[in-house]
Amino acid sequence: MKSTQTLPYLSVYFIASQLILVYLVYLFTRADWRTLFLEKRFRLMPKKLDPRNLR
Repeated sequence: MKSTQTLPYLSVYFIASQLILVYLVYLFTRADWRTLFLEKRFRLMPKKLDPRNLR
């Protein structure tokens, strides 16, 4: 197989891996770490944070 034949596959692989990585970073930043460590449950933080709920 020549390198010109594998280029489209590698391009699709690169783009797919980057999209997955961006989604994982998004999940990492939205994770509610306090709930994860204290209650052993995975939950995402709300998009709008109410300062009264921070304890």
